[in-house]
Amino acid sequence: MAIGGNDAESAICAVCWEIYRDPRFLPCHHTFCAQCITDVANRHTGGTFPCPSCREPTSLPEGGVAALQANFYIKKQSESNKEMCKIHKKKELEFYCVRCQEAICINCKMTKHEQHQTEDLHTAIQQKHKNLLTDKSRLQKAEEDLRERLKTTRAERQAVLDKKAAVKKNIRDRHAVMVAAADKFRDEALDSLRSVSTDIDSDIAQILEQQEGDMEKLLDIQRQVERACTSGKARDVISVVQEMRTGRGSEQAVKKLTSQGLKTVYRPVLCFKITGDVMLQTTRDFMGTVTKMEMEVEASEVRMLKRFPCGQESDIEVFSLSHDDDDPPVVWVSYERRQLKEPSQQDISGR
Repeated sequence: MAIGGNDAESAICAVCWEIYRDPRFLPCHHTFCAQCITDVANRHTGGTFPCPSCREPTSLPEGGVAALQANFYIKKQSESNKEMCKIHKKKELEFYCVRCQEAICINCKMTKHEQHQTEDLHTAIQQKHKNLLTDKSRLQKAEEDLRERLKTTRAERQAVLDKKAAVKKNIRDRHAVMVAAADKFRDEALDSLRSVSTDIDSDIAQILEQQEGDMEKLLDIQRQVERACTSGKARDVISVVQEMRTGRGSEQAVKKLTSQGLKTVYRPVLCFKITGDVMLQTTRDFMGTVTKMEMEVEASEVRMLKRFPCGQESDIEVFSLSHDDDDPPVVWVSYERRQLKEPSQQDISGR
């Protein structure tokens, strides 16, 4: 049994987005309020109009909408969904108090809320429902933004692991040049790599954990909005609208959830010294040490142009790296202060 394109449990008309009033079947077996069918039919000429759900051409029988079969199941369900006043338990909620932001009955309107501005409850709820749909769209956009940040962070974590593997191979390749003399320094370099990589991974894991927690909070808010949109109950709608304005679903709160992300990223890189003749006393410098290289995160790609010393006093090696997804890294090596030269093939192999 089709019910205006919505699940039967919602008891919401797909035209007016309110609880069904006098629900009637169309020949295509979709159900809408009698007044909604009348309004749709009046907007078309020629005696036919499309079903608002399936677009099947439909015509009214003799006698008009009143002659359409009533959907007693939905009618009974709609009646059971009527909300009664908590104070005057036999009175249906009919008004919305603007001042108190609550649904009230006629008795409440004439007593406690006598001097308050009130609106028709169905009209007020319909407007608030539209506001919730806007909030729902905003939350979905926030979800997309946060998912993109999660994707970036996870990709960064994998990039660190890939770089770790590359540096590890670099360390092993350089070790092969001076195996006998470099055993001790090789172990030190690998240990420092593990330590630095673990440090980087730990930082990213904390950010991931926070972002995943923020995602769960955002999804929970969305579920609340979804339930309010489908339940049709005034209290649910009012409660969630207030949550969207001043609570966890407010723009400020959602913006805070989606603002967390990687601002600075690091890579494990190998710093080492190269001299004309690699002597035993320079083995440690040749093997290199692992450090974290800082890079700023940009919108779509990571670019890096860093120069930093890997030694002390006048004997300083400087790296300048420019990285692009389409081009290999460019590395310049200096052995004296402020004097750069293009690296040899041997130098490049040590990147």
